[in-house]
Amino acid sequence: MEIKEIKDFLVCIDSDGCAMDTMNVKHYEAFGPEFVKIMDVEEQKENVLKRWNKTNLFSHRRGINRFLGFLDGLEYINENIRPVEEIEVFQNYIDNDGKLSIDGMEDAYEKIKSNIFKKAIDWSYNVNDAIEKIPREKNKPFDNVLPTLKEIAKKANIVVISSATEDAIKQEWSKAGLMDYIDAVFTQEFGTKTESIAHAVVQGNYEKHKVIKIGDALGDLQAARDNNVYFYPIIAKKEEQSWINFRDEYFQKFIMGEYNQVQDKLINKFISELDSM
Repeated sequence: MEIKEIKDFLVCIDSDGCAMDTMNVKHYEAFGPEFVKIMDVEEQKENVLKRWNKTNLFSHRRGINRFLGFLDGLEYINENIRPVEEIEVFQNYIDNDGKLSIDGMEDAYEKIKSNIFKKAIDWSYNVNDAIEKIPREKNKPFDNVLPTLKEIAKKANIVVISSATEDAIKQEWSKAGLMDYIDAVFTQEFGTKTESIAHAVVQGNYEKHKVIKIGDALGDLQAARDNNVYFYPIIAKKEEQSWINFRDEYFQKFIMGEYNQVQDKLINKFISELDSM
C-alpha cells in the first residue's frame, strides 16, 4: 500500500491493544481457550488461562508472536501438569530462528514430521476461526483514538503497522471510522514490524527524527529502535489517558523537535508498568 501524499512527518501506529481495544478479547475468547482445547487440559483450564493471559497481556512479554505464546503455554503444561511430547523439537526450531508464521509451521511439519507442529498449525487456524466469530461490536477503538488521529493527520502521514492480517485491520478500522485518516496499512503479509517501518520510511523519504512509532508492547519499542525512530508508549489499562496525553502534549513536542527530551522518561515508565502488572 503506497503513501500518496507525502507530508514531513510519519506516525506509525499498532492496532491490537494500542489503537483498537481488541487484544484482550482475542486472547480471552480465542487464543487461550483454543490452546486449552488443542492441548486437552480442560481439567486445568483456569490455571492455564491465567498463565496465558499473564504472559500475553499483562507482562513484559505482552504482544509476543502467537507461536512464542504457544511455546510458553507448552512450557507451563510441561512444568506443572504433564510432560509435553516433542516440546524440545519446537523449542529448538524457535531457538534456531525458525519462521514464526503459519507458513513456517507448515514447512517445519513437512520437514520434521513432529506432531507438535501439527498441533501449533491446527491451533493457529482454530484461533483465526474463533476470532472471526467474535461479535464485531466488541472490536472497537479505545476512547480518544479517533480525535487524536484527526489532529495527527493535519501535520503527519499515518500508517498502521500490525502483525494482524490486512483484511482484519481494514475491516476493524473502517467500521470504527479510522481508515479515513490512514495513508497506508502494513500487516503480517508484508513482513515484520521492523521491516514495515523501514519500508514506510524509505517510501516517503522521511528523516528519522520525523518518524514515531506508537505501540503498547516491547516488540513495538524494538521495531522503533531497529529503525532509529522515536517511540511513544500506549500503556495497558491506561490506554485512553495515553492517547489524550499524546494528542494534547507529546505530538506537539514531536512536531517541534522536542520529543527527544521526554522519550526516555516515557519509555522507562512504560517498562515499569509492564513489569508491575
